[in-house]
Amino acid sequence: IGICGGYQMLGREVIDDGVESCRGRYEGLGLLNVVTRFSRYEKTTEQVTRTASAAGPILSAIGTVQGYEIHMGETERTGEREAFCGEGAVSGDGMVIGTYLHGLFENASARNALLSWLYAQKGLEFVPPDAEGGRDLYDQLAMEFEHHVQLDPILALFDA
Repeated sequence: IGICGGYQMLGREVIDDGVESCRGRYEGLGLLNVVTRFSRYEKTTEQVTRTASAAGPILSAIGTVQGYEIHMGETERTGEREAFCGEGAVSGDGMVIGTYLHGLFENASARNALLSWLYAQKGLEFVPPDAEGGRDLYDQLAMEFEHHVQLDPILALFDA
């Protein structure tokens, strides 16, 4: 999943006509059939609501999300499907996703869709956190970290 510049890097190429760099062309990872061109300094910034496409196991579980777009350049999609209605790209198998939608994972549906898929790959069931529980995300992250990481060897490094 690439957001903004990450999306651009997932493509075949980034062409810069002297806006950000004098190098000109940068080869991308080639995971999405898109090309981005910087031809003039024009930054796009807007609040948006987007509906995810039904392409692949992650996007098909997201639904409608909110976020914001802030980017430069024009990205042209060739042969790829949209990741979100009117925006982004997704590979044929739905496993490579590119978007300009910042704040995507501030939407519970996007977080839950990704985590559900990841858990399923390990044969586990993902149980979304209780939205009514009010548990802070950082507290949840700390609990997961403490549960899965052996802290004693790490803490011993500070005693040395």
